[in-house]
Amino acid sequence: MQDNKTILPLHKTVHFRRLRELITEASKQANIAIDKYDMKSITCYRTNGKGLMGSNVSFRKINSGRSCFVYDNNYEVYEIPCTTNKDKFTGDYLLLVKNVSFEYYLLVLMNYKIDLNGNFKTEIVYTPLVYFEAVLLKNNIKINNLNRGFYLNLGSNSNNKPADMANRFTAYRMSDASYIRNYYQKYNKTRISNGNVAVKIYNKNKKTNNGKR
Repeated sequence: MQDNKTILPLHKTVHFRRLRELITEASKQANIAIDKYDMKSITCYRTNGKGLMGSNVSFRKINSGRSCFVYDNNYEVYEIPCTTNKDKFTGDYLLLVKNVSFEYYLLVLMNYKIDLNGNFKTEIVYTPLVYFEAVLLKNNIKINNLNRGFYLNLGSNSNNKPADMANRFTAYRMSDASYIRNYYQKYNKTRISNGNVAVKIYNKNKKTNNGKR
């Protein structure tokens, strides 16, 4: 994971108008209706292939046990939320993913789900759409669709730990744990189990302020 504090955050280095143009052109190649996504709410962060893989990650349209990300390559990830998402942190997203190591792009669908019905498990599903190179010209953007669907099987999804989404958490100023905590506070939910924290036992015979038991 890239964590060099001397590097500017990705959102401070991006020309967002040009980024939106690139996403729009790439979406045409993938037959994606871009109006279903909120292009004014793009969240971005740096990571690597290892950080995008894990035991809670699955890939569609790819052979079992394989990944569209390369384990030791560096990436820039740009998340565009679906307009029907209930909140910013979870739901369906269109991702523009730039492989910084080899200068190519992926357009990927992502579903980020946190199960709030007892096990609090995070599940991430990626569906790669197109694999392309881009030439950023002065007045337009040229997309070279590499049309290498089978070559999306780059790097084994062999990480037996949950995906390390720390950089996503930083970008959103939210983590899975804080999302769950905020959910329970918002809806005044009560957990049956308190995890590893001991439940405080109150003495029923304790005196009240008026001296009665």
